[in-house]
Amino acid sequence: MDDIINATFTYGNDTVVAAVHFVTPRLLQTSQWVEHKVALALIVFGLPAIILLGTLGNALSFAVLTRTRMCRTSLYFYLCALACADTSVLYLSSFKTWIRAVSGFELLHTSNVGCKTVMFLFLVGLHMSAWMIVLLTADRFVAVWFPFKMATVCTLRRAHVATAMALAVALLYNAHVFWTFRLQVFTSGTRRVYQCSPRPLDYFMHRVFPYMKLVTYAILPFTFVLVFNLAIIYRVTRNSLPHSNGGDHGRYDTPTTERHGQGRITYMLLTVSFMWLALTVPFTVWTFANPRPTDSHSRAKAFLVKTICFLLMYTNHGINFYIYCITGRKFRRELRELCCAGRKSNRRTTSNRLSSLKSSRLTKLLQVQSEKPNNVKAGTLPLDTFPLNARL
Repeated sequence: MDDIINATFTYGNDTVVAAVHFVTPRLLQTSQWVEHKVALALIVFGLPAIILLGTLGNALSFAVLTRTRMCRTSLYFYLCALACADTSVLYLSSFKTWIRAVSGFELLHTSNVGCKTVMFLFLVGLHMSAWMIVLLTADRFVAVWFPFKMATVCTLRRAHVATAMALAVALLYNAHVFWTFRLQVFTSGTRRVYQCSPRPLDYFMHRVFPYMKLVTYAILPFTFVLVFNLAIIYRVTRNSLPHSNGGDHGRYDTPTTERHGQGRITYMLLTVSFMWLALTVPFTVWTFANPRPTDSHSRAKAFLVKTICFLLMYTNHGINFYIYCITGRKFRRELRELCCAGRKSNRRTTSNRLSSLKSSRLTKLLQVQSEKPNNVKAGTLPLDTFPLNARL
């Protein structure tokens, strides 16, 4: 595999997808270092674990969050949309990258249409995942700072509108892919190498637009989430103090159990958003640093660091379910009920069948006894005429 690909990642030309580079003596030199081999092992064995656990977690999250008691609030609708966006990123990028690493097949290189379509869908999913975190953090900010306005601001209808607007903006913002990206063919000796990227001489797409995408995917969401989280922590900390004042800016005028429930939800969402920050910061820092090593050993080290940064980014798209399970009591309860629903249904069906069988047997016995009036006195039947298993 070292002779076929140097599976690296970039947010510039190929936009966080595996990019195949020409096989040159310099790259073959790099592949001999331990760091390069470790990076390839992380791609081959680490990505499947992230994909499998992330798919399972996102599917269970969707199943739980769409239950009747969960899908009526704006917050859980945002989490449901986040699970869908995360799953799309896992399959349109990480799964595709893993397939390329183990087999050499690249979906982006099947055709020009495939290049544009897959890239477009991937970028839309990437942006939607980031901005769903922003929307759910803003929702919790309103609930904590303005609890009396939560019923009118944090509604399910507003959540639908906000999500639809975010999706429309993401679609329009990334529509440029259909005329700026194309499947290009390069020649390396006797080999033909394919790459899905803008034209080589397109300065704006290669030098300017990558930073615009970085700002919209990482910098702006990072700033909003950090500011909202700090404000939420400040308000929660102040509300927990015994001298905090009443009113819209003081302690909630709600029952203690409801305050505790809101506090648990806030803690869960703070954990989700801070994990998002922690797992995407390495990617942001690496992109801005953009190191350009000169010797083979430095390139191998850079490749390992780059791989780790993007594995962390992929982990962000598959970890939320496990955060919900650890920090969300209501989510755990709904998950238990979902898992036990089939078992309870089977038990209920069995119980109904037994009850029906006992009732039919009792009816037959009563009919038999009604044909023998000598055995019936004062409207009663002897107990020994009933089998033990027919008694209710």
